[in-house]
Amino acid sequence: MTDSEEVADEASESPLNMMLNASPGFARFSFFFGLWAVVIDVINIAIGAYAQGQKVVWAGFLSMGRFADNTYVAHAEQGFTGGDAAFSLIAIAFLGFGCAAIHSQVEGGLAAWLKGLVEPQRWSSLVSTAAGTNATIGAWSLLAGLLFYIGWSINYNTWVDPGVYAVSAPLVAFGIAFQRLGMTDEIDG
Repeated sequence: MTDSEEVADEASESPLNMMLNASPGFARFSFFFGLWAVVIDVINIAIGAYAQGQKVVWAGFLSMGRFADNTYVAHAEQGFTGGDAAFSLIAIAFLGFGCAAIHSQVEGGLAAWLKGLVEPQRWSSLVSTAAGTNATIGAWSLLAGLLFYIGWSINYNTWVDPGVYAVSAPLVAFGIAFQRLGMTDEIDG
């Protein structure tokens, strides 16, 4: 093996290349988790995301009280804190990783992938069973989970409510799983 081949092999095994070649599923998870976390953090900093007028204390909330005495405070009591900064950095890191990995994996890059999320054929299963009943069930479950979470959170200004997650997360997860089953049915059929 020549020196240039060795350098090329080392470059292909660099941490950056390994991260960008993460599984497409993990890249999408990172993108959506990061996007959600950035939105939640902005809401928390601006008006409070725990409940009306209450701000999440991230260290207490995420550790269930081990790293901070409380999980929330009155929004007026605290401005931008170290916990907000740490959560922001984590959220931006997930979003950035997801964007970079998707951009490197998808033909046409991140813009083409984002465009594919809103194309009518992706959501046609809401009104047609042409792609199979699994895809239809998946589309409706995904939509129901997202609408429930967003609607409840806007109505009650409680963006980090575990009870809301207990309803919306399974709907979203089942929606994704059934859509994947629908894609498998298309390939097999």
